[in-house]
Amino acid sequence: MSFANYDLEAQTDLPKKQVLLLLLLQNTETDLDSIIRKTSHQIQTYGLLVASFNNEKKLLGSRRDDLQLRRKLASSQQNIISLGSAIRKLIADITVVMSDSSSESELRHQADNI
Repeated sequence: MSFANYDLEAQTDLPKKQVLLLLLLQNTETDLDSIIRKTSHQIQTYGLLVASFNNEKKLLGSRRDDLQLRRKLASSQQNIISLGSAIRKLIADITVVMSDSSSESELRHQADNI
């Protein structure tokens, strides 16, 4: 067998392994994984909102400062506040799920020692 054939075989097996791994990961997503994924997405959105707000805030006092800009800033500020509270709730959910799973594992560990 030449190296070229070996390389071809390796290339064809890898996508199959990736598909199987992807299916396995999709089927084994826990509540904690779901909450962490959602929290990560919300934090990214939060960062984008804050950056946008900061850029728009720089326009205050410039020629572009008008009622529409001030309304947009007020709206952005409300969105940031509500998204911040949603993120805090998601983080609290993560804490609850993690503490539940750690207490379950402690109970299993104690039961094993009995």
